Amino acid sequence: MHKLAGYAAMLKDLDDGIGEFMKAYDELGLAENTYVFFLSDNGGMPIIPPKRSRGAPYKQGLNSPLRRGKWDLTEGGLRVPFIVLGPGIQPGAQCDAPVVTYDLLPTFADLAGSTNYLPDDLDGATFAPLLRDPSNKEMPRPLYDTLIFHLPHYNHVGLGEPHSAIRQGPYKLLKFHISRRSLLFDLETDPGETSDLSSQMPQRVKKMEQTLTDYLASVEAEEPEQSATWKVGREGKAKTKFLEEFP
Repeated sequence: MHKLAGYAAMLKDLDDGIGEFMKAYDELGLAENTYVFFLSDNGGMPIIPPKRSRGAPYKQGLNSPLRRGKWDLTEGGLRVPFIVLGPGIQPGAQCDAPVVTYDLLPTFADLAGSTNYLPDDLDGATFAPLLRDPSNKEMPRPLYDTLIFHLPHYNHVGLGEPHSAIRQGPYKLLKFHISRRSLLFDLETDPGETSDLSSQMPQRVKKMEQTLTDYLASVEAEEPEQSATWKVGREGKAKTKFLEEFP
């Protein structure tokens, strides 16, 4: 709960706008040949208004049971509302296969029947088959069998330290580059990221760290010391309080 009138007004305006859009969608009879995709760009803000936390636990969150929110790579920051409607999609259907926003382009092309001109080196893959059969729990990725996220910045509102995330199947690894620490979670049984399995599964940690390192190198990803926030972190000093929850 919050008492910010401006924030509440923005949400109401968004709701009203979507309502007007859907009204026109129905009146024009577009449901037979037009898809609508509705999603957010990142998880909700973990606290309003933003406060300096450097990874410390929030007393109030907006993404429960997921941990934290916008500005970091915990599940509260990565998972977003995602709704699709259109031809062939059953009302009320749900799919649990993980997808990412760069899957949208090949999916749009697939649904439109025009994939011939897509470049061969796209990171994303079409999830149109999942829309047709939401019982699928996995989707094949032609280039990478993983989802990788990278935040090479210091952010005092978020976790306060550069970090990356990699997901393979149900397992997710959070790597903190300055603290030189990795956490491993089983999202299938622990979506709230409360139990670190890294000490129990060291070989899986090692393999996922290597896959993450190789991928970041292959795409020439920005390193923390190349970030504009490097000096904010006092030349690479570990600053996150998040790891205090996992002694």
